[in-house]
Amino acid sequence: MFYERFARHAFVFFVLACTGCGKELTKANVPGKYVGCYAGGVEVFHLAVDGTFTQEFVKIETVIYTNSGEWSIVNERIEFTDFLTMHSWGGSQSALPRQVDYMYCYWYSDGNRARISFSGNDESYFVERSP
Repeated sequence: MFYERFARHAFVFFVLACTGCGKELTKANVPGKYVGCYAGGVEVFHLAVDGTFTQEFVKIETVIYTNSGEWSIVNERIEFTDFLTMHSWGGSQSALPRQVDYMYCYWYSDGNRARISFSGNDESYFVERSP
């Protein structure tokens, strides 16, 4: 009896946990503040519901750059336009930011945390949603 009730409650919890938690890449689930630490500094992105974003990179309390542009969802990825990056195409970090017309990124969420990866499988260049 206990195990049946436990199994039933566990199943209900599992179903609730898998629905409506923001795991899907949708325009409603992505917006927020994202923070990443790389290239010796901290980068903060603010993605707005209206499809705009701002980014700021700070190194040793000095703002290295600020930037703004637009974001959208294209082919299951986030596309940023007018993007600044501290990484080269080879994946290494550069000392100066580079302007790129667009940047395709992967968005992951487990329902509690969300992450935008700028370098695919390379986990050295990503930002996580911040409260």
